[in-house]
Amino acid sequence: MQFSTVATFIFSFALAAIAMPARDAGAANAQPAVRPRPAAGGPGAPCQTGQECASDICVIGLCR
Repeated sequence: MQFSTVATFIFSFALAAIAMPARDAGAANAQPAVRPRPAAGGPGAPCQTGQECASDICVIGLCR
């Protein structure tokens, strides 16, 4: 193959790679990496004794 043919071949692949958008199905509805912290005292909020929970129930460090 001649140099110009090889260069055209490589250039066409590079151009096609730039022109094609990335197909990431999860990008459209991606969730944030860190979930927002629950409201203080609400279900799922961190607790130590249960007094800081709205329901006064603390199970394994989380309000119920």
